[in-house]
Amino acid sequence: LAIDVGDEVRGPTCVFAGDQLISVPAVAGRVLRFEGDLAHAVPEPSDVWFRSFVSKQPHTPARRRSVVLFNTWDEPPLDVPLEPPFSIPFADAPVKAQRKNSWAPVLPLATAEVGDRVAGKLPRLGTPARRGGLPRFRNFEATAGLLDALRDDRNVWETRLREPS
Repeated sequence: LAIDVGDEVRGPTCVFAGDQLISVPAVAGRVLRFEGDLAHAVPEPSDVWFRSFVSKQPHTPARRRSVVLFNTWDEPPLDVPLEPPFSIPFADAPVKAQRKNSWAPVLPLATAEVGDRVAGKLPRLGTPARRGGLPRFRNFEATAGLLDALRDDRNVWETRLREPS
């Protein structure tokens, strides 16, 4: 649940499902729900996966992203300490989610499959065991439309990732 989203926030939450990347911009009041075993990330800045070097940008109110995460699992993830349950009163939250029966699914727009391609490098977090033995980075290619999708501050996009040629 996105609570507070600054005017300059452009890095969407990206969810990886097979060879598909779904980019979901942070919008106050938006709930993003997905299977917890899917890899997900927030590129900051939005084109960080396509740069050879990035310096951290300062945190300002305009770049603030406040979210509340609700994680549920049938089985807990590997090597993650389980905190005791807690409760926070949200009566004064600046944004509240609508009741679930009033939620409306958002269908992603598809980036074009034609045109220039860009090469990206996605870091994988965690220990080698936690990554399931996968390498620290995943190299990929996508159409250049992915760059525009990652900068979009409203629409949900779906982009097909390919192995580098």
